[in-house]
Amino acid sequence: MRICHDTLTNKGCGSINANWRKQCEHCSLPLDRALIIHDPGEKIRHYRILNVIGYGRFGAVYAAEAIADKSVQIALKETIHNTSLRTFQREFVALRDLEHANLCGYYGTFVERDRGYLVMELIPGQSLQDILLRQPEVVPGQRTPLPQALVIDQYARQLCAVLDYLHSRERPVLHRDIKPANIRITPDGVIKLVDFGLLKLVGEETHPDISGIGTIPYAPPEQHGGGGQRTDQRSDVYSLCATLYHLLTGVAPLPAIERLTHKPDPLVPIQQLNPAVAPHIARAIIKGMHLSRRMRFESIQELYHELFEVSSANQHTFEGHSGPVLSVATSPDGHSLASGSSTWSVRLWNLDNGELLQALHGHSGKVHSVTYSPDGTLLASASSGGTVRLWRIPDGVAVSMFQGHRGGVRGLAWSPDSRLLASASDDHLIQLWDVQSGRTLYTMRGHTAAVCSVAWSSDGRTLASGGNDRTIRLWNVTTGTLLRLLEGHTDSVKALAWNHDNTILASASADCTIRLWRVVDGELLRVLRGHADQVNSVVWCGNGKMLASGSSDQTVRLWCVADGEMLDVHTGHSGAVNSVALEQQQMSLLTGAHDRTIRRWGN
Repeated sequence: MRICHDTLTNKGCGSINANWRKQCEHCSLPLDRALIIHDPGEKIRHYRILNVIGYGRFGAVYAAEAIADKSVQIALKETIHNTSLRTFQREFVALRDLEHANLCGYYGTFVERDRGYLVMELIPGQSLQDILLRQPEVVPGQRTPLPQALVIDQYARQLCAVLDYLHSRERPVLHRDIKPANIRITPDGVIKLVDFGLLKLVGEETHPDISGIGTIPYAPPEQHGGGGQRTDQRSDVYSLCATLYHLLTGVAPLPAIERLTHKPDPLVPIQQLNPAVAPHIARAIIKGMHLSRRMRFESIQELYHELFEVSSANQHTFEGHSGPVLSVATSPDGHSLASGSSTWSVRLWNLDNGELLQALHGHSGKVHSVTYSPDGTLLASASSGGTVRLWRIPDGVAVSMFQGHRGGVRGLAWSPDSRLLASASDDHLIQLWDVQSGRTLYTMRGHTAAVCSVAWSSDGRTLASGGNDRTIRLWNVTTGTLLRLLEGHTDSVKALAWNHDNTILASASADCTIRLWRVVDGELLRVLRGHADQVNSVVWCGNGKMLASGSSDQTVRLWCVADGEMLDVHTGHSGAVNSVALEQQQMSLLTGAHDRTIRRWGN
């Protein structure tokens, strides 16, 4: 096929023409320098072309399938220029080992028929540019803006997370071409930052192959050349803010070079174009688009804090684990904290001064769950080694070990009278243990995949369980029989929490949502959305009026239960937040994360 797109002048109507045509049948432009792309069905090395995703003056991007296995589908990025092939190779080397929910996978590069190819993960969905172009025009040059809640709470939050990840590498990675067309959104609402053709590692000289300006409306002044300025993290801050400006106003931002040549700055204020944008958000975006790098935010984290008005005050960090912290729990008296780690250990901390009291050893796997008995005399811990251990409080002496599961134990829950303990396992089972005798009272069967979490109602009558089969099950503790099945999550149920009067059950899921269920009839009351990655933990707080959640998007969020509104966001962890616990006396939150730390929020 010949695309009406002159590879020298970058002009053309973009129409598809048959290979034999010499002029575009739609606009009559000569096709002697047209971009020639592959037809569906053509074979390129190990792949068969399915369709064209997009194209530019240097090549195209295709959806393709593996010839040997049609179930394997990938994106194939093609270039017709040798210099672009070197760019592909740089892109692949820089990104192949990075893992983040908002990045696509990179699988390899090759040359075929004098063209270079980059093999990547195929991202379903559409770009933010596609979404913008479907918005109705208000006046020429301005489209209807996207809602602030969508742009900031969904798009900006995820973009800040992935850019902070890239900028925090040992060799920070700069994208240098952030724009709506390079941001894809999947049908599940997950943002994917794509097209790293202009990427640069901080500190390296700009290579001739990557010296492009970027896309002019979104490129900062330092990418236009001159003045001896180098691009750094603040350059991506500019481009991200220019993108947010476009999404919130429906107007493409004025190019930096045009702004530099006029006094005063002709950039139209955001609220003049869209009065519905909150003042603090408008201020943050305009600051991020400052023509002087010194006047912009120093980092994506600073921008994030301004966009979401996040306060990092009243934090305390507990450090000492040598691996990710997978679980945390506070004692009933509010004076101690227990934490479980991927390095097989349990640690006890003094909550009053942050001092490490003891390290408890004995597990033969990752400690996925720790929980104090309601009477405060025992600590239970569970591991991927398949065992549950009981430790005496306060001296940490090991008193019992329960064995019986044939898979790792993921979750634990005490009965309100401290006599029984429930354990959830990868073997699809829930065991109910008599703590004093160590005997198994019941084995609850019904889940069809690993059981991740269990939670005991405060009246002692009902046990809730959630698992990788995406279901929640309510059990009669007296008989061990199933009472109710709750369905609705589209991915694993990671955590459960009852409210104070056992009328509502909260569930946290890998589908990035929290769901509130009315227990009496199983009705879904509300879905809380806002996390950009799986939600790993949830806890009731604020006398039952609020929920706190921890997510792999590295944030802790507070929610109003009555209307589902997000009240606050805590940032500070640099890894997935795996566990959240409430300290009742001081009403503070404790969080354990993949960054090996525990943080205290509130007091």
